[in-house]
Amino acid sequence: MSRLLQLCLAVWSAMLTPAAGKSLWDGVSPGHIAFRQHGLCASGKPAWYGVIQPEKLLDNSSLFVEMMGGPICFNHASCMNRKLRIWADIDEFLKEFMSLPDPQIAFLKSGASIPLAFMASMNAGYMPATPDHPGYGRRAIFITMCTADIFVGKHNATYEPMAPTAVSKSCDETKTGTAADYKGCQNWTRSGMACAKWSTEGGFDLGDHNYCRNPDGGSTIWCYTDNNNIGWDYCDSVAELPQPITFYHHGGKSFSTLLAEAKKELPDLKEISLYGASGGGVAVTAWASVVADMWTEAKVLALADSSMHVFPGTQLFNYFWEQAKYGPGPASQVTPQYDVIVPDFDWRQHDALAKHLTSHEGRVKLAYMSCIDDYVVYGDRRIMAVFAGLSDTMQSLLNESIQHDRTWAFLKSLHSCSPEGTVFSYILNCRGHHFTSTSWSPP
Repeated sequence: MSRLLQLCLAVWSAMLTPAAGKSLWDGVSPGHIAFRQHGLCASGKPAWYGVIQPEKLLDNSSLFVEMMGGPICFNHASCMNRKLRIWADIDEFLKEFMSLPDPQIAFLKSGASIPLAFMASMNAGYMPATPDHPGYGRRAIFITMCTADIFVGKHNATYEPMAPTAVSKSCDETKTGTAADYKGCQNWTRSGMACAKWSTEGGFDLGDHNYCRNPDGGSTIWCYTDNNNIGWDYCDSVAELPQPITFYHHGGKSFSTLLAEAKKELPDLKEISLYGASGGGVAVTAWASVVADMWTEAKVLALADSSMHVFPGTQLFNYFWEQAKYGPGPASQVTPQYDVIVPDFDWRQHDALAKHLTSHEGRVKLAYMSCIDDYVVYGDRRIMAVFAGLSDTMQSLLNESIQHDRTWAFLKSLHSCSPEGTVFSYILNCRGHHFTSTSWSPP
């Protein structure tokens, strides 16, 4: 490791460590949440977490942790995709996904105490603002994922682009401002998707070609892709050669150091509830065992809401084991990384979760809540398969009957291989997403 990289790692480690002797909950008003800077998003910009001070502390021996989800990326194409990339930066997420104005974003990041009721009204997560919430009366941590790694990464990963597109010398690749005047020949998106002809998509009368344009006055040129699972995406002109990108997959690192600080302050916890939805739900299933190892006397209750994205032992998980630069597999071993504890179980083993539940002799309990045909989960699976280049998996993901069989096979195996009373599942015949976005009720 170079001296420069060692210095950089030391600097980032220092940034992640709160001031000595200072409580995580210092300065937060009762019934409020305050956001604090903690580590980096995948984009390299600051990440944030929230600390929740209960209106009245009813249980000093327990902790509630909510892990807000988000998609992953794992190669140049997926990390450059418009839909996935906004989740790699807090500001972009708040602007593009939450539609918040700059003053409101600045307020959230100011460190001020914010009423939980206000956060609940934003539908930003299931805030413990009322007595019917299972985390009410307990200290809580709210951590947002902007690291594109389901909170398991501790790596700085560089992704190389695909080969540049060949273009005729007769094409005019001039692009100024938002490129409303662009007349060039780019017909591939930033994420490596081929463009569809404008004449086949409707909405814009641009002729029978598939070149990127900016007909709606957006931020730059774009096109509809020829893959229905991707929709549309931005383009660069052919003259702009694609460059390698570095993503800071620090989700696991940030969460690990945050837990270490909580352990110093609350060493004798008797119960820790981990709640996550979507990608956050995948994360809590991975972290439950690690948390139980940190607090050896505590019960750990993990709830995964709408998180049936991928199952251990399947082709998608096997791909991530081999290729993800932030997982426990071979690709991550040659990627610059930090020396912190993150989940490291073998994703290729179909009974990986059951083994962890067994090893903790009933202290760890896991519950799944989901619609059997969750439309967001289906879409996420398909996008992952597209960017992973898994055409066989892609076909099976389009078949709901196959997906039903795989879901039930996974759950039945998990129930039968785990200690009695450690696994619970609540699966409904519906298509919604996030049971717990506002309450404990089906969507």
